[in-house]
Amino acid sequence: MVEKKWPAIKQAFDDFDVAKVADYTPLDVERLMGDASIIRDRRKIEATIENANSTLALIEEHGSLTNYIRTIDQIGWEPLVKDLVKRFKHLGPNSALHFLHSVGEDVPRPPERRKR
Repeated sequence: MVEKKWPAIKQAFDDFDVAKVADYTPLDVERLMGDASIIRDRRKIEATIENANSTLALIEEHGSLTNYIRTIDQIGWEPLVKDLVKRFKHLGPNSALHFLHSVGEDVPRPPERRKR
């Protein structure tokens, strides 16, 4: 379902422009809840807005999201995953690892993680 609705989701969330999404108001939440072309889960919509604000905070703290992700070089992937899960709403360890993998980080595949 997500794949099918992805173009509409991107459009509804301003192509995930972090600054724009972080500025969304309760009126934007209601607008999105009324948009039948996207997945209308209030908690996920609100989490997306909150996570945009968390991303901006990371950028403020580290200079860029890339700089934050590069902390993996000093602390390793396990502490970084724990920090991502703590900072971002509705993000679990597997999704955090998937995110890191999608941005090119060398993180263990699921069977390798279970061996630890």
